[in-house]
Parts: sequence; C-alpha cells; structure tokens
Amino acid sequence: MKIAIIDDGVNAGFYPNTDRLLCDLRVTPEGEVLPRKSAPLRKSHGTICAAIIRKYAPNAQLASLQILSGAALRATPFELRAALEWCAKERYPLIHMSLGSRQTSDYPILAPAVHQLLGQGAVIVAASGPDGQFSIPAYLDGVIGVRADEHFEGEQYALNPPAVCGVPITASGRHEITDYTGFTGYTHCCSSYAAPLITARVYQLLQRPGDWDRERILAALQEGALPLGSPLPEPVGTEECFRVGITGTGEGFRGFLDAALPFLWKNGYQCWGFSTERLPAGETCIPLTGSSPVRQVQALCRKMELDLALLYTVRPEVLEACDACVSLDTAGRMIVSDCSAPGREPLSCAQTEMNRLLEYLENCE
Repeated sequence: MKIAIIDDGVNAGFYPNTDRLLCDLRVTPEGEVLPRKSAPLRKSHGTICAAIIRKYAPNAQLASLQILSGAALRATPFELRAALEWCAKERYPLIHMSLGSRQTSDYPILAPAVHQLLGQGAVIVAASGPDGQFSIPAYLDGVIGVRADEHFEGEQYALNPPAVCGVPITASGRHEITDYTGFTGYTHCCSSYAAPLITARVYQLLQRPGDWDRERILAALQEGALPLGSPLPEPVGTEECFRVGITGTGEGFRGFLDAALPFLWKNGYQCWGFSTERLPAGETCIPLTGSSPVRQVQALCRKMELDLALLYTVRPEVLEACDACVSLDTAGRMIVSDCSAPGREPLSCAQTEMNRLLEYLENCE
C-alpha cells in the first residue's frame, strides 16, 4: 500500500530503511508538482518521518512530496493544497503530514482538498501543533490528528477523550533509528515524530479487508492503546467552568466551529456546537432537527445550564428572526454575533477572531 509523505522531502538512503521511494516530487510556488532534481544524503524532517514509518511498517511504499523549504521550513497553504490535490488525483489511500497551519484563515484553502481526499476513502494522519495546539489539517473533521507526550516511548500511544486534547491520539515522539553511518540515536519528542507511528499503525490496519473510515480506525486502535492515565492531560473543565454553546448558519460556520471548539476547550471553557447542518463528529457537537432550532437551542441552554449561547451567522434574515429570542434567562443568554462586516470574507476565521472571541467571553464571566 502506498503512503504519501508531504514534508520537506525524503532523502532516500540517509536511513537505510528509506532507500526505496515510489517517487520523489516537489511542489512549486505556482502549484506545479515536478520531480525533485536531487536529494542530498543528509537528515531532514521528512526523512526522519519516513524512517519512523518504515521502522514500524517496513513494507510500506513511500512517495515524497516536498513543499517545505528554506531554513525556516515554510510553505504556503496553496502549496499544501496542490500536494493534497495531487494525492487525490493519484488516488493515494494514506497521506501523512507532520506539518500544518495554525492560521484558521487557511481553512477555506485547505478544507476542500482534505474533504475531497476523505470523500475518496483516503485516510489522513496529521501532526498537531506543539503541545497539541490547534493546527490544520490535524483538527479538521475526518482527519486523524496526533499529539506527542514525553512520557511515552517507542510504540506507545493512547486515545484521548473527545474535545479534551483537540486531536484523538497521543503518541510517542521518541523512536530509535539508525542512519547510513551506523549511528543510532533517538528522535526528540514532538508531534511531528509522534504522527509517523500512528501512520504506520493505520497502514497495518488498512492491510485488513473492510471499509476503514476514521471512526473504525480509532476503534481498532483501541486494541494496542495504553489506558488513559497520568501521562495524558487531565480533562479541562469542572462544574465551575464557564459553559458556552455555539450555533450558527452559513458556509463559514463549519470552519468557525472547527476552530472555536478546540480553542475554547484549550482555554478552559466547556463548549458545545449546535446546528441543523453537518457538524464534526464527537461528544461536543449536538445535531438539531429542522423544526424550531431556536427553541431547541433555548431548551438546551437551560438543560445544560449554559452560561452563554453564541450565534454565528452571515445571514441578515437570521439576525432579524432572532430579535425575539435574544434574551433567554440568566442561565442562557443568546448573543447574536454578526460576522458579515463589510469587506470581510464569511469563511475567514483568522486567529485574531478567535482571540476576540476569547476576550469577549472573559468579559462575560
């Protein structure tokens, strides 16, 4: 089975188990996918990821797509999108990314390509930001996001409680690998080197017959997972936490929710998403029926003892329709947030907007 590694390139041969590649490609700033002219015999971020994958899945067929370049190892979201679109065109069943964007404004650029791959039945494994921080595509619905924990080593991993860590898996980032000179060392613990372990585990699962989606994969990974314990972060949220509900409409709401839920949980808020539209799977998303969604939100506010309900919308008619239900009661007030400011794209949920939301909530407490 083929695995596409999107990174800074795999330098075949630096680690003996990386000497065979299906292809060695690079993505230009214009989005063209071309053969890489040469691969130096040196260590690189992508080469280490490939070595970890092959350590635990020695028969995996690897393809390398270089998008990161320069001393800072940067790429544009358009280069990442081009790499994802190439994977979709070539029908790769498993895509590995030890990279991502922390800018929520990149959501409309990257999400369609991610959803295209997932729609084809591909599996995407992606590293979160440092310490499990928000990152696209790791936090996107359908993607298997991975964070690292310094208490884990080798093949150890655990499945996270929904909405606590933002991504479903915590894994070891420390792996023993040997280079072509015979030198053996350990990778340092980070999400980038935790994700390849899970990619290898997913590869092994995909060798079995059946239709493997994200939920089935996570269920199967329970078999080798460590029990939840002290190495994992304690769940954020107690009875004293400020409790927030978010509902919304329009094409921008899904991207907003993808960013807002993990961001607010990470900052100590308990929060849930409500909508009649399709939501990310998980215990923090509650579907509404098509009839009387506003009344359902009102009822949920009281039942769940929410402190605040936020409405995200770019539709003026929704704002007008909500005039009569803005004031609920002290246990659940609905605050209407008009996100259709002039000159602003509805899908653009930049990190500054998340910070504005956090500041607003702090003022509400």
